[in-house]
Amino acid sequence: MTRVIEFLQNLSTGAAFATVCLTMVVLVAAMPLIRARALRLDVPRAVNDGAHDAFKAVAGFMVFVVGFSLIQVQGQFRTTEELVLKEANHVYALDRALFHFGTPPSLAARADLQAYAKSIVEEEWPLLAHSKRHPRTDELYKKLNADIRLLEGESGRQRAAEMQMLRTLDDIGDLRAARIVRSEEHTSE
Repeated sequence: MTRVIEFLQNLSTGAAFATVCLTMVVLVAAMPLIRARALRLDVPRAVNDGAHDAFKAVAGFMVFVVGFSLIQVQGQFRTTEELVLKEANHVYALDRALFHFGTPPSLAARADLQAYAKSIVEEEWPLLAHSKRHPRTDELYKKLNADIRLLEGESGRQRAAEMQMLRTLDDIGDLRAARIVRSEEHTSE
């Protein structure tokens, strides 16, 4: 089943809708054949025609409900995927900036950033299915924030990099909050 879902996710929205609809139409068309040949059931023609017409109506409605639901889920998945990629790109940009800043405190902050990113993936990500944050990830973000705010640039280039790091760190916090809010929106029952 996972392979089917992955296959459908890789299709464009229109192609996924067409695939689901076509599959359901083929199943509807094959049901009378399966009933007659595999199950060897003999039903009077009037009952057969009535059941077939009702089945077509219900199946037609189901095709559109399933297709619409699939399109909604794909759209939400892609939006969330973009959000996570933005967050990852900001983490990478901050990592590079801390590396190029080149002072011992910036390298220590870089280690904290790596611990923070690892905590997101290993500890917080599984909790998103339950719309929860991980407290350790919160602590690591606060520590990283404090580390970066303590950096003092000696040259003009370092001061500019310091300001950019602060903006990037704020963006990382905003993106994390947005990711958690999206998980709350889509896991509520």
